[in-house]
Parts: sequence; structure tokens; C-alpha cells
Amino acid sequence: MGGFTVEAAPGGPTKKIRTRATVSAPNKVRKGKTFKVYGKVYRGKAAYPGKKVEVYFKAKGGKTYNLMGFATASSTGGYTKTFKARRDGYFQIKVPGTGTTRASLSPQEFVDVR
Repeated sequence: MGGFTVEAAPGGPTKKIRTRATVSAPNKVRKGKTFKVYGKVYRGKAAYPGKKVEVYFKAKGGKTYNLMGFATASSTGGYTKTFKARRDGYFQIKVPGTGTTRASLSPQEFVDVR
């Protein structure tokens, strides 16, 4: 059997910090009314101020998420994005990764438009 060696990457192993996002929205919204999708972004265990997050929407019964816009976290890590209720569906937040942080996705949040 042949042998092999493992070499460390230049500068040592990479250890990117985890990110995560929470997402909330009203459960039921009247068609045509405005509502807010909001939450908080974390870097490690602390808030991630100033981070730009991507807001995605997937219609009920749909297969793909569509980018609906961006939201920037406040100094406390909170973000808010306003939408007009058109159809039932799921919202999800993506926190893009950087050179020092990992990308992450929030759980889905369902909005029932009536």
C-alpha cells in the first residue's frame, strides 16, 4: 500500500465564524395590504450590525425561491423589509458569507394571504 501525507494549508486551517438569521412575519395578511418581514442576524453568538441580507420568497406550491430584495441589519442586528401581500408563500433569509464568516439560511416563514 502506498503512503500519503497531509499538509496544512498555508497560514493554518481556516475557521470561519458561523452566521445565522431569524425570520418572522404575520401568519395571516389581507390581500393588497402591506406587511413586514423582520428578524435578527447573528455572527457567532453576537448581533451582526450592518450586514446586508437577501430576502427570498417562494409561492405556495412553487419550486424555487426568488430574490425579493435586500435588508441591512441595524446596530443591534435587526432588519426589516416591507412587502405588499399578493399570494401565499414562504419567506427565507440568506446571510451571504465573507472571507471570515460562513453563509447561512434562515428557516422558512409562511405567510397566508386572504
